[in-house]
Amino acid sequence: MSHFAAPTRLLLAGAWILAACGLNEVFRPSRLGDVELVFVGGPDVIRGEQTPFSVTVTAGGTVVADPLLAYAVSDTAVMQLTADSTALIGVANGNATLTVQFLGSIFTDTLPTLIVDIRVRP
Repeated sequence: MSHFAAPTRLLLAGAWILAACGLNEVFRPSRLGDVELVFVGGPDVIRGEQTPFSVTVTAGGTVVADPLLAYAVSDTAVMQLTADSTALIGVANGNATLTVQFLGSIFTDTLPTLIVDIRVRP
């Protein structure tokens, strides 16, 4: 019998015990769950009025508290955002798109994005 047999058996036994105890879960890299952005508001904005809205972000089924979001409006001649991005302002009759991106530091390629078509009406 080789003098390496005893240490090898001991090492294998230790690895088996760690795996059986679930420590493989501790050292497994975390997985990014599905990220979902949900627009809370209606599809219409009244010209000349402010219409409140919000966006809820969930990651892996858990609501993200105070998410960092970026907002853009496709046609500011039709619709604009308030300075604090909590309401849409109808400027002129027509259609515009609100684009919302979740600026999470864990995303390096494509940011989760929500696109909402809004109609401004009289």
